[in-house]
Amino acid sequence: MARKLGIDVLSTVTLRLYFRSSVRRLARTRRTPFWLSGINLSRYPQLYSRVGFAHHYRPLQGDELTFVLTRHWRRLGLALDDADFTDAQAVASIARITSGNFRLLHRLFVQIGRILKINGLSVITDDVVEAARSTLVIGAT
Repeated sequence: MARKLGIDVLSTVTLRLYFRSSVRRLARTRRTPFWLSGINLSRYPQLYSRVGFAHHYRPLQGDELTFVLTRHWRRLGLALDDADFTDAQAVASIARITSGNFRLLHRLFVQIGRILKINGLSVITDDVVEAARSTLVIGAT
């Protein structure tokens, strides 16, 4: 059974430190198939030539974003209520912070879940979202 390796490149720092040497060596010596996420390959021509397929993901908007947020709320054992002002405010903050980036949405909700559990909370508020954002290393918001 062939193994596959997934690499989520979250920053160029990660790319510089790990990717240039380790992944190229892995691809060259073991012939292991792998996928990359979150990298603009045009900046790295030595890697671009080795890519067989590239797909650009559009940011989530409107109904897609609502669908994904509803699923994240459910995973935390909560229900997203559009009529609730607190939920609407939290959704607006999440949309502003992530700009529809589904990878960033996932990372943010991991932290939101952690904050809810640590503090014994049962509601995602704007303050919870901001606290979760403050723990992540992301671009300017």
